[in-house]
Amino acid sequence: MSVQINAQSFPWLEFIEHGEQLKMYINGQWVEGRSGEWEPVEDPSSKNVIAYVSKGGAQEAERAVEAAQAAFGSWSMVSARERSKYLYRLANLLREHALPLASLLTAESGKVLKEAMEEIRSASAYVSWYSEEAKRINGTVVSPANRNNRIFVLQRPVGVVVSICPFNFPFGILARKLAASVAAGCTFTAKPAPETPLTALMLARLVEKAGFPQGVVNIITGDAAAIGKVFCEHPAVRKITFTGSTQVGRLLTAQAGQHLKQTHMELGGNSPCIIFPDADQERAVKTLQYAKFRNTGQVCGSPNRIYVHESIAEEFIDRFYRQIDTLKVGPGHHKEAHIGPLIHQRAIEKVDRLVKSAVAQGAEAQVCGKMVDGVDSDSGYYYLPVMIRGAQDHMDICREETFGPVATFLTFKEEDEVVSRAVATPYGLAGFVYTKDVSRVLTISEKLEVGNVGVNGAVSANIESPFGGVKESGWGREGGKEGLYDFLETVTVSIQV
Repeated sequence: MSVQINAQSFPWLEFIEHGEQLKMYINGQWVEGRSGEWEPVEDPSSKNVIAYVSKGGAQEAERAVEAAQAAFGSWSMVSARERSKYLYRLANLLREHALPLASLLTAESGKVLKEAMEEIRSASAYVSWYSEEAKRINGTVVSPANRNNRIFVLQRPVGVVVSICPFNFPFGILARKLAASVAAGCTFTAKPAPETPLTALMLARLVEKAGFPQGVVNIITGDAAAIGKVFCEHPAVRKITFTGSTQVGRLLTAQAGQHLKQTHMELGGNSPCIIFPDADQERAVKTLQYAKFRNTGQVCGSPNRIYVHESIAEEFIDRFYRQIDTLKVGPGHHKEAHIGPLIHQRAIEKVDRLVKSAVAQGAEAQVCGKMVDGVDSDSGYYYLPVMIRGAQDHMDICREETFGPVATFLTFKEEDEVVSRAVATPYGLAGFVYTKDVSRVLTISEKLEVGNVGVNGAVSANIESPFGGVKESGWGREGGKEGLYDFLETVTVSIQV
């Protein structure tokens, strides 16, 4: 498909030029890596290069961490009200530039423009939320056993925070980590995913425009292994916050553990979705479609195993098939596209392997939807939606995180049986339940062994409430006041009078 490159078609061109070389943001300066190399950033909808980013490494990571360390002393002493003002300005800038940011997000990640706009708006809302929460970091006064003592409990920022962010929500996740950490009084250095660094660098531009002091926020790009090693070993780093795969999370945790660093991990999932006979099927079909195919299924909390009660299974699955068979796949900027491409060829290969494995093990795969007219499926990393019927718990597709546009259906008979099957996984990020029985909702929510439960289509990740996993899906929380307190240390002050 040939598309004329102009700012009207692609609002991101207001931010950067096509093929531009973008530098890193360290200590308030835009710097090029010492390697002198530039890494291409590809549009997954066309496989064309959008722009280039500087390839940094250990030296740039050290420079960024040391800039954050130098800035921490003064930033941590800035009043909460003043920190709030910086974040408030940043939130306003995000809203002001929402369309070009969303357009650039679509270009680098492939997600459809509507979803990209949702991500930018969510990011600005997180920044706004933490601009207010910064003013609500409170200590306590403890009643002492000894009447001659006075005990105060204070909350202090942990120090230099470093972050490694994923490709699937490259702007939203980065923004909420940044907002919470700097609201707490920490300084922040981040490395975005190599597939999606452009919006992260645009966020740095807006941080600069908002007037943040030098060194408070740093964004670096380049060699993941070299940068990650510095993050895990540098003595100035006090906390590592990572969102990504469980496999990489294990490596970072082991590396950081050698230096006893605090970590926050939001890792992979294998989320169950349970649909009971009394569920509102129309609502369930509509909201499950969104949950499953949002961002082309590249969502860590996406329902990976969909358990439908056997009494309604045939009817419900048929309804779901008719709904998703209307979906159109194409470039995220195309007005007719409901689903964009996957992020790269490796993602296609993984999804295809799991689908073929399920079929080989006895399940039925139905390809759904179609390409947008005039778009060649080979022009980008496209994968048409697939629905799997007759899946079994032992199949690879039910044991691994699919991370693609595949809806996998299983059936169940009894509540206790399905709960037992749902929790038979090392992961524990999210779970979904559809039922009108409030008692059932409460009891199952307590049994699912996950950090987040969405009921009857409710989204389990909200700005004002904590989000995070249990078991091998990680620890720590983002969102709500808990997300702020993840970047604070408790200090007890005892005074003898």
